[in-house]
Amino acid sequence: MFIDELLNRPIRIFYLATLSGLEIYQNVSLGTDYYLKKYDDSDFDKINEFAVFINQEEIHLPGLFILKMYPKITKIADLFELENHLLTIIRLFSFGEVYISYRVFFPERIIKTTKLNKSSFQHKKPDYIWTLPVINKDKLTDFATTLLPLFQQQLKDDKHKAIQFALERFDWSMRDDISIERRLLFAVMGLEPLFLPKFTSGKAAKLSQRVSKLLEEFDFDQPQVKSYVKRAYNYRNKIVHGSKYPEDWNKELPKLFLKILNYLRVSLIFFLLNLPLGRDAFAELIADSLASDDIKKKLQTITSSIKKRFDVCLKTHHHDLL
Repeated sequence: MFIDELLNRPIRIFYLATLSGLEIYQNVSLGTDYYLKKYDDSDFDKINEFAVFINQEEIHLPGLFILKMYPKITKIADLFELENHLLTIIRLFSFGEVYISYRVFFPERIIKTTKLNKSSFQHKKPDYIWTLPVINKDKLTDFATTLLPLFQQQLKDDKHKAIQFALERFDWSMRDDISIERRLLFAVMGLEPLFLPKFTSGKAAKLSQRVSKLLEEFDFDQPQVKSYVKRAYNYRNKIVHGSKYPEDWNKELPKLFLKILNYLRVSLIFFLLNLPLGRDAFAELIADSLASDDIKKKLQTITSSIKKRFDVCLKTHHHDLL
């Protein structure tokens, strides 16, 4: 009778994953049942009373910091979607090369599990370790708990397809298993759906003007942003149309890529935090602010509130790499 009751119990999935490129000093909440923490062996002791059925010697996470989730989810596909949302949010906040290097998950009905479900990943060693200062812990919690509901609910609406595409390209540009050329291409392509909803010509000039105008309000150097975006878009055109580009461009691709990726990251934060009003309204607002002081003041009111709340994630450069 006891076993029958267990087998009929709804499955709940338990999950742990090692993150590379990250260092923290305290547990950090990312929402209900999701948080970052230091790993210790006792993480497996409280899963449930049936943990004894698992060979504990098989459980080893090769890292000190983990993403831990006890989500109210019954499908593995939904778990991976949540995992992706949380990774994207951490990357948006930190501009860090944060990857999952190893994951362990299994259902609550351990008695039906014959082997622990584990998967590992191959990533290059991050260029640096992003450290979350203790004083910024609550800011990451606020950022994650603000954005996660948007990812899980509003962003699934078809009217937000443009932002979905931009986020997808942001994630692609963070993949370290593809060339720097392709990563740069994805980063540029991520800017397009945010800032160019209606244009088929003159894109380089319009994109550089609008991106630089928005980022100026977040303390970026407007002429520099304009120049880098225009150069990156010209590079994008060469690739898309099958043209050759000068060989000396290869030397500047890593720096250009990090610049464009950061522009995309901050732009996404802006559009996501204003998601209820839609991409079109804010793309138009940014465009109109180029010609109207009154509209510029309206844009500044919005950006200043974001700066006040999330100043620590609005970095103008990629840490010390540039």
